[in-house]
Amino acid sequence: MSKELLKTLMSGIHTLAFLLVAFVIVVTLLFAYLKFRHKLKNRQKQQASLRKMLEDAQLQNNIFEINLQNQEIRYHTISCLLGKIGSETLELEALNLLPSELCHEAVEIFYRIYSKEGVTIRKFRSVIREVRNFERQTVLVVQFPDEIGSGERRLFHRIEPPKDRVRVIAFWALNPDLPLPKETNELGSPLLQYRHGVDKETIQVSDVSASGMAVQIATSVLGGMEQAFQKDARLLTLLVYCHAPDRPLVIYWSTCKICNVRNQETPEPALILGMEFTNWALLERGKSEIHWLATRQAAGISPMSQWVMQMDRDQQHLST
Repeated sequence: MSKELLKTLMSGIHTLAFLLVAFVIVVTLLFAYLKFRHKLKNRQKQQASLRKMLEDAQLQNNIFEINLQNQEIRYHTISCLLGKIGSETLELEALNLLPSELCHEAVEIFYRIYSKEGVTIRKFRSVIREVRNFERQTVLVVQFPDEIGSGERRLFHRIEPPKDRVRVIAFWALNPDLPLPKETNELGSPLLQYRHGVDKETIQVSDVSASGMAVQIATSVLGGMEQAFQKDARLLTLLVYCHAPDRPLVIYWSTCKICNVRNQETPEPALILGMEFTNWALLERGKSEIHWLATRQAAGISPMSQWVMQMDRDQQHLST
């Protein structure tokens, strides 16, 4: 074999080897690109599905319950409404001020979806990326979830508040034909009231949930006012409570519908009223303006949900 022929043959082999390597590289890159594109499409489909699930809850104005994974932090359960849904984050709005130390904390978030088939509990894990405090509320910016699963959680869990958590409760008759008062000075004297540490315990909150409460009223204080506390009657209610003895008082106004009434004979005669919240407002101390918000029974009320969850957590902690 001549040198020229051998040289030509070797050159052809090198060219073939180069083309083979180039082919393998191209196929590998193409495979990687198609795999990346497939994963991207799946990710986009998944994100679109997750976004739709979140938008459903947003349209229903449902409460999102944020549970902190760090047990050493005081705020273990925070009730929020879903605000902005971004591509990478969610903005959850809490109707109270929260500490900036919550930033970077891992959380588990529960929310409810209501349909003709019933109630579905959903949950996802996330991380708080940012804490934005405003005058009356806090916006928690959390990471967009990678997945949303089903969660087991009691809906509208009812709990009996410790007596020292309820500082004031008062009732006014409500005329459905008149607009709701916009100022506290529009109200006259209440039909009944109770102040912790001042009055006898003739009015007690038997239990409370995110959607309503049960109140026990001693028959001895009704004084002919039974008609105002009959089934389907409407009441304007003031409830001043606290999350803990060392925490600030919450001034909670609500309009209530009495859904059921029952008589208690022992140990002392009393009326037990089962009431649902229909409108509500939080009042700042020293202020007189009442800014009413309507509520949907399916969604519950954020401040009440937060109070119930806080008391539930406290009771579980004491039992352990």
